[in-house]
Amino acid sequence: MQVTLFDLDHTLLNINASVHFGRYLLRQKLLSFCSFFRCLALYCLHQWGALSSQKFHLFVFKALLSRLSNSELQKQIPLFMQKILPSHIRRSIWQRMQVAQQRGDYVAILSHSPSFLVEPIANFCKVNHWLATQYEVNEREEFAKVAFICQGEAKARYIQALGNQLNLPLSSFTFYSDSYLDLPALSLVGQAVAVAPDRSLAKISKKLGWEILKT
Repeated sequence: MQVTLFDLDHTLLNINASVHFGRYLLRQKLLSFCSFFRCLALYCLHQWGALSSQKFHLFVFKALLSRLSNSELQKQIPLFMQKILPSHIRRSIWQRMQVAQQRGDYVAILSHSPSFLVEPIANFCKVNHWLATQYEVNEREEFAKVAFICQGEAKARYIQALGNQLNLPLSSFTFYSDSYLDLPALSLVGQAVAVAPDRSLAKISKKLGWEILKT
């Protein structure tokens, strides 16, 4: 058996699901213009390495999720999914996912985006498993705190644990990602694939001889 893993935003999807969900909430008047652009600015800082994942998610939590209940949010998810699936799935990566599934690979999505967005996308793709950033919900259906951030080292730990669970060498793993932030995970697997990579990942991929997919 082989294991094929996919990052979500700008890899399996040609968009960032979280950013587009923020735009959707803005249009639905569930998020203020000011809060959306603050989140967007901090997202850019995070992508450039100027803001940690922890600080970024804490701000998003305070700006958005602390003001919406889980039940309110869940009402919006199906409508949002209709807007991005399947139109924003990157065709070349979707085809590779289908080939992996037909081959009998263990296929999973590992995403920095929140679980309430990743889970329906993973279900649409019919993958074996998914891992995403988690926000804890209390008994009143309110988002209480950031419980887990899925990026970089967290993805690497998941890959190591999955290898032990399936009793497979990491050389049998393939991981697709667009971001240098996933280097801890990409460096572990037998086949690292850079998908429309950012500048830092493109440079490292060329140096290490990793496959680069531009579209």
